[in-house]
Amino acid sequence: MFCRNCGSEMRDDAKFCPNCGTLNSSASAGPDQGFPSTSGPVWSSSGGQGWNTPPQSQTSGDSPADGGKQSRRGLGLMIGGGVAAVAVIALLVVTVSGLFTSPKSRVDKAVSKTMSAYSDVNKGLEMPDMKQLWEDKSVSVRAGVELKDINSQLVGYDLSDLYGLGVRMSTNYDGSARKMDAQLSAFWDDEDIAALQMLADGAKLYFGSPQFTGDTFIGMNTETLGTDLAEMTGDSSVEDISFNIFELMDIIMSTEDGEDFEKVIHDANKTLMDQIEAEKDGTEEIEVNGADIKATLYNVTIPQDALEDYVDTLEDALSTVDYVDMYERLFKAMGIPQDDIDYMMADLEDLDIYGELFDGIRYALDELGDLDLEVYVSQGHISAVIYKETIQGTEVEIGLYLGGGEKGDQYVDNLSLEIDIEGDKLVVASSGNHTGKGGSYTDETTLSLLEGGSKSPMFRLTSDMEYEPKGKGDNFQWTIDVDAPGANGAVKMEGRLTTSKNSLDLKLDDVSVHVMGLKVLSLGVEYYVGPCDGMDIKVKSPMMIADMDEYDAMELISDIEDNAEDWAYDMQNLLGSRLSEELLWQLMYAF
Repeated sequence: MFCRNCGSEMRDDAKFCPNCGTLNSSASAGPDQGFPSTSGPVWSSSGGQGWNTPPQSQTSGDSPADGGKQSRRGLGLMIGGGVAAVAVIALLVVTVSGLFTSPKSRVDKAVSKTMSAYSDVNKGLEMPDMKQLWEDKSVSVRAGVELKDINSQLVGYDLSDLYGLGVRMSTNYDGSARKMDAQLSAFWDDEDIAALQMLADGAKLYFGSPQFTGDTFIGMNTETLGTDLAEMTGDSSVEDISFNIFELMDIIMSTEDGEDFEKVIHDANKTLMDQIEAEKDGTEEIEVNGADIKATLYNVTIPQDALEDYVDTLEDALSTVDYVDMYERLFKAMGIPQDDIDYMMADLEDLDIYGELFDGIRYALDELGDLDLEVYVSQGHISAVIYKETIQGTEVEIGLYLGGGEKGDQYVDNLSLEIDIEGDKLVVASSGNHTGKGGSYTDETTLSLLEGGSKSPMFRLTSDMEYEPKGKGDNFQWTIDVDAPGANGAVKMEGRLTTSKNSLDLKLDDVSVHVMGLKVLSLGVEYYVGPCDGMDIKVKSPMMIADMDEYDAMELISDIEDNAEDWAYDMQNLLGSRLSEELLWQLMYAF
């Protein structure tokens, strides 16, 4: 027979034309054969015609418009059927792969997912990378504390004259330029009472004080210090003393050992995870931080041998951070004679810094044996890890609970740790908006101690913090409360916190201390850390110790004594002008 559409020859029982794909109406296709109806479209491979609709029967009574609707309906059925088939296949793949996923693998994935969730908690919160600042060898740090208010009623006389007293310190370190300065000063309002200053410029080190040395800085060359001292004193035993502050800093700040340590720890963690055993033990409902969670329970065992190997690896890893070697390099860089170094190093090497600690851990492992844990997994995360054991006749239960909380909370917003030793319980719980959702970071952490199964803690410490990075004005509040018999108190802080990738600037206008509900005093606190943008201290015409003769040295000492007397006289006048007579007498009596 021939195709009625293209005229190609085909078999009488063919359902479709092999050339154009047109349906052979004379061939029957039962519904059980899965072929499309005569109104459905078929694919044409000739001439790039694509989907073709077969000719309609003139006796069917269907108009061409009806045939078009039928065709589109058929096309939709075919596409829908294809999507359904893909969905069924995908479901089968997931189900089958799940059947072949071991319990240990599921626990491993849950641990990884949980660690990833908590490591990303403050991802949106810009904080300075201190490690990078030190690696860049450019750091400035400033801090200050000022008395704002004090409760005079507690001492019985007016202390308001002391408001404005404070101390501040600052340091700038520029390792590339080989410069570093530092300053410590006491102040009263806008006036410095006393200050000590230091500037290191390469191998030269300068000291000064505006109140005691005036504009003069006393300097020395640290690399020729021993030789200079030997010439001044005639003692040749010190002539080898020589060092450079920046070379010492480079030794201390070396990161090679730290990187090796991190790699060893990473490998040790992986090895330990590989040896963990896990078995699925059904599905249970468990309370996690106030919420009922449906979770899968896994019985997880960490073999004692694996734990002992892990402890050995940790001890070896800590030995890679060779502080003894660092001290020896520091002593050599300072020009200390080798005989003296050998004597000091012998004492240091005899110190077993970590030995007692790890011996204690090994003893505990011998007592505990294999570590059996109940691990609850929900939605791919760890919801709880519970350890129960009787140790030397004492019942111990430790539970770590992650997630849960009120409806709508993020997984990382709630966590708690409970340690129960025969009814005496220590509970650490944290909740809040830990992800910064809505532009505000909050955290409330409590540490409670309960005795004998009591629900009322005998000791409770609460930390309540809120930070709005984009908030105007004071955007940082932090309160620490202590509730204990006879020792109730609180520290409340309020101010502004500004952070970036390389700096942190904290200005707390009010840090108040409260005892038994009474405000004792209030302080202003400032702290800044960021990249160094220059030195605060400038040195002009310093007096170098090596260039002084005996007369110069005696004159310098005399000048310092005269300045000290003038300073004491000025301080006496300052106190007399600012303090009340009653307070002045009280202070004189106290000291």
